[in-house]
Amino acid sequence: MLSGLIKDKQQRDMLLQVARFGISGVLLTALVGVLYTFGVYQLHIIPTLSTTIAIAIATVPGYLIHSKFSFSGHGSRDNQHVRALRFAVTNGLSFASNFFFTWLLTSYFGEPKWTPNLAFLFVTPIITFTLNRKWVFA
Repeated sequence: MLSGLIKDKQQRDMLLQVARFGISGVLLTALVGVLYTFGVYQLHIIPTLSTTIAIAIATVPGYLIHSKFSFSGHGSRDNQHVRALRFAVTNGLSFASNFFFTWLLTSYFGEPKWTPNLAFLFVTPIITFTLNRKWVFA
């Protein structure tokens, strides 16, 4: 069906990657959000530390899901150690983004502790999709 609508293979492949990234991203974002929220409200961990722990836990599942599903068939599959290192750098930037928004919203602006979840949903995915597609799994 999609091949009938979009004739250009590169556009079709990217659209499929966006869709798969969206599906896996929702799952991974939900995991980070649940872990963050649990840490803050149940374990009474400060928001920035809870963000750190949540992202650290989600790193390995994130690599596996994006490697096997989101970007399946995209790029070469040699140099796995290079790809894993690039994913770690990308994940570090994702962490830095989430950490910054957590600090900015909860510590600097004094917003409710749940507000960083908005950045986790709307800002970080754009950064990580672009880096994963163009650099990690290229």
